[in-house]
Amino acid sequence: RDLERFQTRLVDERKAFDAVQTKQSEYLQAISNVATKNAALTGLSFQETTSAMTKMTDNALKENEIAAARSAYHSKQASRRADPIATLNTDVSALAAAGASAEEVSAYSAARSAKMEARTAWDAAMKSGDKAAEVAAEAAFMAAREAETVAGRAAAAAAVASSQARQAAAAVQEVSAAATEAAAAAQEVATEVAAAAQDATRDAQQAAIDALWEVEAAANNTFDVFRATAAIRELQAEMNGNEFSYKGASSYEEAIAAIDEMEEKWNAGDKSAIKHGMDPNKIGPCGQPSC
Repeated sequence: RDLERFQTRLVDERKAFDAVQTKQSEYLQAISNVATKNAALTGLSFQETTSAMTKMTDNALKENEIAAARSAYHSKQASRRADPIATLNTDVSALAAAGASAEEVSAYSAARSAKMEARTAWDAAMKSGDKAAEVAAEAAFMAAREAETVAGRAAAAAAVASSQARQAAAAVQEVSAAATEAAAAAQEVATEVAAAAQDATRDAQQAAIDALWEVEAAANNTFDVFRATAAIRELQAEMNGNEFSYKGASSYEEAIAAIDEMEEKWNAGDKSAIKHGMDPNKIGPCGQPSC
């Protein structure tokens, strides 16, 4: 009797398996029929239709990734705006860690603080209705903004110089490690330590980049915006391991020289001197090219 029950169960399982295979075949055939019908209507082959559907799926996933990055960025910015003084202290510390000197970060901190106070005074003057006071407050704000731009530019240049020194040291270290048998033997032991150090380094780099976005936002002319962006691209190149490329230049120094030339021509009357774009490795504040 047990044998009969076992044989019956095998038959039932086989029938169930065959039923599932039949349903699966019908489902796959239905998909094929839809794709074939779409191909007939559009003139595309089945392979082209499948490729188009795959591309649409990839695009949807990419859009979701961008949306998530933007949402995270907006949350981060809201947190930064909620406490401007704490944000300033964070940025000053990040610039110091990135290589700016004590004098440079002190000058930047003082200039940015002065601009914040000037903005508050300007807002109050506008609300007061006193036009003379409003004009004077606006002028004070613009002067403070210019001072912040100058101080920010110096801090950014120092951060870039430090980044370049780190990249040069890393390149030398890689060559040295490749030539040393002991380095290969110790590689496995050092991997976890190196990974932890790399994570800490990336956090510090991102903090410095966040501070440089503030420098860019404070820039009071197109050319200083370009200079701040060039500094950001240099730190992003170190962080992401890509080559520097901005304004047609393959190095930060070349980019700054090109920007200086643009400004000189513009001031001489050549209004076509400004070259927008030319930023193949663009990564915006949200971590995506589109922001």
